[in-house]
Amino acid sequence: MLREDDPSAVIRLLAKVERKLLYHHQWFVHMDRHGADPLCPDFSTGFDLIPPRDRFWADPFPWFHDERNFVFVEELPFSTGKGHISVIEFDGGGRVERHLPVLTLPWHLSYPYLFEWDGELWMLPEAGHSGRLTLYRCKAFPDRWEEAAVLLEGVRTVDPTLIAHDGRWWIFVNIAPVGARIDDDLHLYFADSPLGPFQPHPKNPVRTNPVGARPAGTPFWRDGVLYRPAQDCGVVYGLRTVVNRVTVMTTEAYAEEPFAAIEPGWKPGVLRTHTLSVRGDWRAVDALRCVPKWLQGRKHV
Repeated sequence: MLREDDPSAVIRLLAKVERKLLYHHQWFVHMDRHGADPLCPDFSTGFDLIPPRDRFWADPFPWFHDERNFVFVEELPFSTGKGHISVIEFDGGGRVERHLPVLTLPWHLSYPYLFEWDGELWMLPEAGHSGRLTLYRCKAFPDRWEEAAVLLEGVRTVDPTLIAHDGRWWIFVNIAPVGARIDDDLHLYFADSPLGPFQPHPKNPVRTNPVGARPAGTPFWRDGVLYRPAQDCGVVYGLRTVVNRVTVMTTEAYAEEPFAAIEPGWKPGVLRTHTLSVRGDWRAVDALRCVPKWLQGRKHV
C-alpha cells in the first residue's frame, strides 16, 4: 500500500486514490474499565467490538441492565449509507453475544445519547435530517422505544448531549443553517425538565471553532469540575477527541477551555477517534480503520 505521508505529492495523491478504491473506512468500538478515569492514556487493556465487514459501529454509549453488558451505537450498512440505532450485548471478555436494531426511522440516525431520569431510561439520538430533536423513552429494554417529546424543531442538529447541572437541564448541540458547516457552532439550551420547553442561551453560539465545538460523548465530573468531550474537525471530520473543561455555565454566560485530547494513535492502524463515553467504570471510544473491500464477504476481521 502506498503511504499518504510520503514527501512526494504525486505519491500522496496516488495513495489516497488507492485507499478509496480498495478500502472501506470502518468505525469500530473499544471498551475498557477506565471509566473512573476517562482520560487514562492506557488503551492496551479491554477489547474491541468489531462489526461485520459490510457496516460500521460508531458513537458508542454503554449501558447495563440486569447484570448484563450493552453498548448502544450508530450502525450504518455500507449498502444503504443510512444509519440506525442498534444495541450490542457483550460478555465480560468482549465476546459479542448479539446485536440488533432498536430504532430505525426514514432518516439517518446516530449518536444514541442515553440518560436516566424519573426512574426511566431515555435516548436523545441525532436525527438532523428530520429537522427535529426528538427525545425517546424506553418502553422495554433494550429494543422498544417511543417518542416522548420534540425538544427543538425547524433546525438541523448533530450530536445532542443532555445533562442535569445546577438544578437545570442543558442541551449541548451543534446547529448550522443551510449551506454552513455543521462542525463549527456549538449551541446551548436550558430548561427545568428534560422534556422542555428549552430556551436558547443568550450567547449562542457559545463556541465557534471546528476544533472542539461539536459534542463527542458523555460529559463527566472530576473534583467538582465539568468536562465536555468534543470532536476535532479542524482538518478532517472526527480526527480526535478534545476534552474541554467548563469554567462558566449559567443562563447568562458560558465558557470552556481545552484540557486534554485523545489522539488516534492510541492503537496502530487507527485513523480517527471521535467519541468518548463512560458509564460506571466502563469507558467506550470509537475508532476508524481501513478494511480491504475484496474481503467484504467475510463476517469479521
